Amino acid sequence: MDGSLPYYLGFSHFLGIGPIKFNALLKNFDVKTAYELSESDLSRIVGPQTGKKFVEFRSKFDPMKKLDELKAKKIEVITRAGPRYPYELLALSDAPICLYVKGNSSCLQQENQFNFAVVGTRKASAYGLKTTREIVVEFYRRNPDTCIISGLAYAVDATAHEAALEMDGATIAFLGCGVDIIYPYGNKRLYERIIAQNGAIVSEFPPSQTVVPGLFIARNRLISGLSKGVLVVEGSKTSGSMITARYAAEQGKDVFALPGQIDNSTSEAPHVLIKEGAIIVTAVSDICDYYGFGIGLPK
Repeated sequence: MDGSLPYYLGFSHFLGIGPIKFNALLKNFDVKTAYELSESDLSRIVGPQTGKKFVEFRSKFDPMKKLDELKAKKIEVITRAGPRYPYELLALSDAPICLYVKGNSSCLQQENQFNFAVVGTRKASAYGLKTTREIVVEFYRRNPDTCIISGLAYAVDATAHEAALEMDGATIAFLGCGVDIIYPYGNKRLYERIIAQNGAIVSEFPPSQTVVPGLFIARNRLISGLSKGVLVVEGSKTSGSMITARYAAEQGKDVFALPGQIDNSTSEAPHVLIKEGAIIVTAVSDICDYYGFGIGLPK
């Protein structure tokens, strides 16, 4: 076992110290030394309240017991210092302290794999869902090494994952809660299929972390961060898919948008993005053509 794992695990389970404060600690200390700092030394870096709470947390947290619990739940933990941590996420200024994975963790760092994100509203139109499926199928036809990344939400996310599985392709679902919590529960069968078919369920939040709205915003940066590009199918101008597109643009990723009816509120996000310079998608083949993928297998 990596000697630093217990300390990464401890920091990850204490939600008062996120990636940014963790970075501040690691500027001056290795992870073990940072974990064992006195309350006064911690407080100078993370603030007195957080420092005090962390010392209290540390006195009760048993990393070895926690590792046994994770093993029993078939949850793998990957730290920033580990060889399996994806370099795309490590490049983020707020890279997760740990990643928790159910399923095939090799999806996160597979040579020659082309990661692409597909996101959209939970209130998608029939047109949005049909086009989502057709675009994902086209990806796998023309590049079998594709891995579709999304967030396991209803409608667009679920359709993207399902189309990937139908094509026997890799797919990764990032959650805004612990990986042992199926959310939304209505996608339980999809959650299980992703794991069974060598995909991965991933979260930066520790197992048993319940659903909190703000955490979904945080996970969106990971959907875009691991991807070469992001397609926004449908969504309002304040939707999570819009937030994912913003993260993608900040990260230097390609942003694609599917235009819709001008009188439909779910067309707001893609239309705003197109005005701002996103690549418009007017044919199922557009994204594959953009990346120069070949003709692919017959339908």
